[in-house]
Amino acid sequence: MVFRYLFISSFLIISASTLLAQSPWVDDKGSIYAQLSVTSITYDAIFNNDSEGTQNSFDTSDRTIGLFAAYSLTDRTGIQIDLPYKAVSAEDNSLSALGDISVKLKHELFKEFPLTAFAGYTAPTATRDGALRTGFEQHGVDLGLSTGFSRNSTFGYFGAGHRYRSDIPNQIIIDTEIGTKANIGKKDLYLIFHIDGALNLTETTDLEADATVLYHNNGQYLSPGIKLSLNVVNNWWVNFGTYGAITATNQGAAPSLSLGIAYSKKTFE
Repeated sequence: MVFRYLFISSFLIISASTLLAQSPWVDDKGSIYAQLSVTSITYDAIFNNDSEGTQNSFDTSDRTIGLFAAYSLTDRTGIQIDLPYKAVSAEDNSLSALGDISVKLKHELFKEFPLTAFAGYTAPTATRDGALRTGFEQHGVDLGLSTGFSRNSTFGYFGAGHRYRSDIPNQIIIDTEIGTKANIGKKDLYLIFHIDGALNLTETTDLEADATVLYHNNGQYLSPGIKLSLNVVNNWWVNFGTYGAITATNQGAAPSLSLGIAYSKKTFE
């Protein structure tokens, strides 16, 4: 019970990727967004298969250097690529290797109304060495829809879909956020509340990963967080995010933190 309270109360400090993940908007043809980020989580307690908190006698850490890029192929179709390099450790052991590389296409079904379909593929490029893992090392396919709204300086979206993975439970995926744009001097600042989730449709066992829960085959979560994005100069942005969880199974009981530098160029600018 103590660990659950810690994990939920700490969600105000959360891991962020970008402002583009499942959003229903595609920028004009030729627009580009690229981000280099560092994300870190360290924990000595976990949520097990019963979603109960369990204290470990050692720390587990998962650090990621991530390169994310999005490009508008047309005014209605965009492509996204996520390339993570990870360093994980538990007790006196460590592993550094690629994570699971992913590619996603999204297409605006209507230009007048924000409804977008997305399809993604995750390659099994991660490395697994017992309980030390840099990803799921599974073929994965995401299919879903997202919709949203934008009025003055406020915006929001909701995305949902199905995640197929070759040898472990398929999942319902959820991605939603609401945010607003403020100004610091003459610089734009986006303040965003985000909820990300992956909920299993079936269950499996993964005894090898029970101690560290690094990319546990039976892991799931519903995770709220805060993201900040500040335009520092011209097309350059600094992004910060932190995530915890409302509910979690086979996940680390600690918030994750992310800091990134991004370049954004829209063709109509």
